[in-house]
Amino acid sequence: MPKNKMRYYSREQIQQAYNDAGNLSGMAKILHISYPTAQSWAKELNLKLNKVGYQKAKYTLTGLQCRSAREALGLTIKGFAKNSNVSATSLGCFERGKSEVRKKTVEKIIHYFKVSGVEFHNDGTWEKISSSTKS
Repeated sequence: MPKNKMRYYSREQIQQAYNDAGNLSGMAKILHISYPTAQSWAKELNLKLNKVGYQKAKYTLTGLQCRSAREALGLTIKGFAKNSNVSATSLGCFERGKSEVRKKTVEKIIHYFKVSGVEFHNDGTWEKISSSTKS
């Protein structure tokens, strides 16, 4: 059925439906086809698609800062992960620069350090602050 239905539309009409909708799901609705069919047509016709996908989180904490501060607190990766509710694998890969972590994960890491009296700076440094100056 999908191939038969494609005969009723030109490549330009299909591209226009995609452009009007802004995504494959919308294109499928406009053309009254399923999402998988829209994907198939887009691939077969080599349509120009908008690239929408995972975007790296924007944060100032680096893996090296994280490792340095964690070690200064005397915590292992497993210990820190347990206390901060972050995956030990994610934390280890982040510290070694092997992968990026999600914004929510960075927020958990920063929150745990803040509660532990560690403050990070945009210049790549960090400092242990006394409990009387913690916010």
